Amino acid sequence: MEFVIWRQYGLAAGKTARPDSGGIMRRKLTCSVAAFLGLVLPGSVVLAAQLSDLVTQYAKDREAVAWKCVEKQNAAQIGYSNALVALEAGFKSKGNLEGVLAVRKEREKVAASAGKTPEGETIPEIADLRAKQKKAISDAALDEKRAIVAVAQQYVEKLKALERELTVADKIESAVEVQQKRKKVMDEPDVAAAMAALKDAGAVRPAGAGTPGKSDEVVTGAEPKDGSTALFN
Repeated sequence: MEFVIWRQYGLAAGKTARPDSGGIMRRKLTCSVAAFLGLVLPGSVVLAAQLSDLVTQYAKDREAVAWKCVEKQNAAQIGYSNALVALEAGFKSKGNLEGVLAVRKEREKVAASAGKTPEGETIPEIADLRAKQKKAISDAALDEKRAIVAVAQQYVEKLKALERELTVADKIESAVEVQQKRKKVMDEPDVAAAMAALKDAGAVRPAGAGTPGKSDEVVTGAEPKDGSTALFN
C-alpha cells in the first residue's frame, strides 16, 4: 500500500508559477506505509505497526499450514473409502462372498469411527489398506510439523531483518525489543513440540558442530507437484 504526499516548494528567483499552482510548485511523492508512518508518527508507534504487520502475516501463514494438514487428512480418509469400494467391487466380480462381507463390515466401522482407522482382526487385503491410510495420516501430521517449523523460521528471519534495520538506524532500544521477541519464537509451545516430533521422527538434521548461531535443519519431504498427497496407489 502506498500514500501520496504533496510536498510544497517555494519558487526560485525568476521562476513563474502556473496559474493554478497558487504561486507554489508542488511535487508528488509516493512512499510505503512504513515510510509514511516514519514521517508523521513517533518511533515507538512505527515499530508497533511494523511488528503488527509481521505478527499478522505469521498468523495467516500458520492458519494456512493448519488447513493444508486438514485437507491432507481428509484426502486420506476419502482415499481409504474409495479403496474399500474398489476392493468390494473386485470381490464381487470374483464371487468372493466372504471378501464382500468383510469390506462391508469395514465400511460400517469407518462410518462409525468419525474417520479413524478401524482396529481389530480383518482380512489381509483390508489390513493392507489400513496400513496405507495410517501412513498417509501420519505423513500429513509430519508435514504439518515441518511447515510449522519452516514458517516459524521464516518469521524469525523477518524479525532479524527488522532488527538489523533498526540497529543501522541507531534505534537500539527498538532493536533490542525486536531481538527479545525473535528469541522467543522457536520456544513457543507448538513450535517446540513440532521440532521435538521431527527430531523423534529423524526429520531434523543436527546443526554443524561448533557453528555459532546455526540452528537445526528440518529435512523436508518431497510432495506431489499438484500439492496433493499420493494415497493408495
